[in-house]
Amino acid sequence: MFHDGGLNLIDSLCGRAEEIIQFHIDRCCDILRIIDRKAKELDAIAVQHFPESLLVGPGKLMARDELMAHIEVMEKCGDVRWVGENGDRAQHTGSYNFLDVIKAYLQ
Repeated sequence: MFHDGGLNLIDSLCGRAEEIIQFHIDRCCDILRIIDRKAKELDAIAVQHFPESLLVGPGKLMARDELMAHIEVMEKCGDVRWVGENGDRAQHTGSYNFLDVIKAYLQ
């Protein structure tokens, strides 16, 4: 990948894949920490998760999309459900089933 004026080669594809998987595990854990059992709207999660500087202009939409992708995985695993009058608040169900699903890729 070209970054900071140079080509940055990946020394270990397996190692890099493990880093990416761990990133997704960490992101999901942080989202669950933020929402806990107190349902929160996507924007409220974004404000707590991302630095304010990343939520300016198109950054807010990008943050929402990023969070939504992770929440969709956790919803499918039964770890998050949508609640509220409009079904617009994510709530942690108390389970962490996503861990088994994502960690399966480490084997």
